[in-house]
Amino acid sequence: MVTKIDKSKHTLIASRVSGGETLQSIADDLGVTRERIRQIARHCGVVPSRITRDTRDELIKAQADQIVKDREWWIPSRFSERGFTRAQFEEWLFEHDGLLLARWVSAQDLPTSTTGVANPNQRRCVMCHEWKPWSEFYNDRHGVNGKAQKCADCSRAEVEMYRQRRNYPEPTVTEKRCAGCGETKLATSFSRLTSATSGLQSRCKECQK
Repeated sequence: MVTKIDKSKHTLIASRVSGGETLQSIADDLGVTRERIRQIARHCGVVPSRITRDTRDELIKAQADQIVKDREWWIPSRFSERGFTRAQFEEWLFEHDGLLLARWVSAQDLPTSTTGVANPNQRRCVMCHEWKPWSEFYNDRHGVNGKAQKCADCSRAEVEMYRQRRNYPEPTVTEKRCAGCGETKLATSFSRLTSATSGLQSRCKECQK
C-alpha cells in the first residue's frame, strides 16, 4: 500500500471529499488508508464530518414537511429508510423550524393506527364506505382509536336486518327439503320456527316424532 501522496494531489483529494465522495472510495483509488485521506482533507481545510452533516441536513430539509404531515395522518415515520435518525430529525427541527417542531410534538399525542394509515378527524365505514367523524362510531376497545369499523347507522341497520330475519310471522316457502328424511315436503308438514329464514323447522313433523 502507498504511504505517501504527492502534495500536488492534496488539493484534488480535498475537492473530491468536499464534492461528496466517501473517504473509503478515494482511499481505494489511491491505495492508501481512509484515515490518510481524512488527514489530507483536514489539512486543506475540509472537514468530512461537517460535509456529511450538511448533506444530511439538506436531505432532512427536503423531507421534513412530508414527514410531519404523514405523522399528523398517523403514518409512522420509518427513519431507518431515510438516511437519518429520529434524533437527528428532531435536532434539525429544533434548530431550523420551530413551527414544524410544534406540529411534530403535538402529533406525538395522536393515537397510532394499527393498520398504518388513519385519519385523526374521521374514518371510513366498512359498510357504507362514507367518511364520518369518529363520534359517529360505537366504542370498540379492539378497534383503531377505540372505535368500531362500522358507523352507528350501519350497525343499527344491520341489527334491525337480523332482527327481521329472525322473526318471520309466516313461512316464506311453500315446500322444503327435510334435513332428516331428505324428502321435499309441503310447508304444512313442518312446524313453525320464526327465527329461521324459511320460517320452518329443518326437520319435518314425522322426523321430529
